Amino acid sequence: MVGAAVSCRRPDLTTHLQEGGAATLASLLPSGRGEEPATSTSRHEVAASIEELLGLAAAERGLLVCLEDMHAADDATARLVRYLAGGSANHRMLIMLCLRAPEQRPAVAELRSGLAQQGIEADVPVGPLEGSAIEAIAERAGRRVGTQAMRAIVRSAAGNPLYAEELAATIDAEGNVTV
Repeated sequence: MVGAAVSCRRPDLTTHLQEGGAATLASLLPSGRGEEPATSTSRHEVAASIEELLGLAAAERGLLVCLEDMHAADDATARLVRYLAGGSANHRMLIMLCLRAPEQRPAVAELRSGLAQQGIEADVPVGPLEGSAIEAIAERAGRRVGTQAMRAIVRSAAGNPLYAEELAATIDAEGNVTV
């Protein structure tokens, strides 16, 4: 995931990894040939290689790592993020976790608690959008939205911009929202 995203934009970064780092990251990516990696890698090797790669990427201009839907993150992802956050002070890197607090898994709650204890966590609560903002999003979806359909979108979206876009995309030829 991380290695693939960075190495697609900056394939030269993997050449600067310490010995074995590039091979460790390559072992995580599908080869396209259906082969299993020749060697197994430990979690620590994976985490250290990802941290090194992100550190190299951050060295030039800084780096923002934005991880969406962290409320649904599994244990391994939560452990990796905590590891990366602990080392981020050594790099010009900001890790932003986007999550729905009430829906988070225990591993994520533990991650957030650990980051708060280290003093490297800040919450920026984002509430639902107001009706006028939802209306603007629905209008930009490209279809003519009638008054009745707009009311249905605003009510059903409940302040969520993604829902507003998706609901506006369902407007049929008669101008009705169909789900």
